[in-house]
Amino acid sequence: MIDQPTRDRRKISARGQFILWEDDETYVVFDGRHPDSMVESFPHTEGGLLDAEAALRNLVRADRLATFRIVLIWGTVVGLVAWMFSSVLIGYLQIQRFTSFGGGPGSLITASFFVVTVSRAVWVGSLAGLVLMWLVRSGGRSDASVGG
Repeated sequence: MIDQPTRDRRKISARGQFILWEDDETYVVFDGRHPDSMVESFPHTEGGLLDAEAALRNLVRADRLATFRIVLIWGTVVGLVAWMFSSVLIGYLQIQRFTSFGGGPGSLITASFFVVTVSRAVWVGSLAGLVLMWLVRSGGRSDASVGG
């Protein structure tokens, strides 16, 4: 069996970067990013077609979840760094304001408070999304045994 689409294979469907091909003997799912190797193959039967389509849906779903997970991780990191930086800046500016007699940089403190509020919401929301994804993925089960 050849591991890549050839002229005797016909494309049935494509979702995301995954492609479902058929020939006279098999249904084959390929990753479009790596078309030189197949992901999975199924017999050329009605059940094989159903299994191939289900595998295609599962691969697309897993790829989308992986992309979403990356966005959440970056949201957590960027939000946390911005929150920490702006919190330090607020502390510094407040100390500077109270030690100077001219009133200090009030508009910069106001802007820093805004950045603290928004960045805290971003990293806490992203972290909550990651925890929710982890709970859904694990099915809510714990690896620790209860009752020793």
